[in-house]
Amino acid sequence: MISGQSEDEVAESCERWYREVVREYLVPGMVGILEGHRAAGHVVAFLSSSTHYLARPLARDLDVEHLLVTRLEVVDGRFTGLPVKPVCYGSGKVHWARKFAEEQGLDLAESWFYTDSVTDLPVLEIVGHPRVVNPDRLLRREARRRGWAIVDPARDVRVAS
Repeated sequence: MISGQSEDEVAESCERWYREVVREYLVPGMVGILEGHRAAGHVVAFLSSSTHYLARPLARDLDVEHLLVTRLEVVDGRFTGLPVKPVCYGSGKVHWARKFAEEQGLDLAESWFYTDSVTDLPVLEIVGHPRVVNPDRLLRREARRRGWAIVDPARDVRVAS
């Protein structure tokens, strides 16, 4: 869909969309949880199937240095229409999480991961502290079955132990 488009123009469009539409939906409780992890000395990263064009403005607002996201191929400042593989989704998300943990000297068995989607089950299964936030129906059912914490960001504003 963006094949041939200018990377700079897409990046600016995403920045504008974030400022005008998304920023107002930041959930204070989740911001508090993020700050709690940072205060505890945890390495904080976003692991998302979105691209860095969409994730970067949020990461900048929340002072999150590490973005593990879907990357898109760019040649001469224009999108080719191809992703850099593996795409950060499903098993690709597990790939990037493991690669990042290895590079940072982190143990995924001691790590937290927050998600709202059942498509993130592969990552939830490899971390020691899986957390589901406003989960979809299937993820809520799976979280209850496995005894995983279901976080209500309106109520839970600290790092759940």
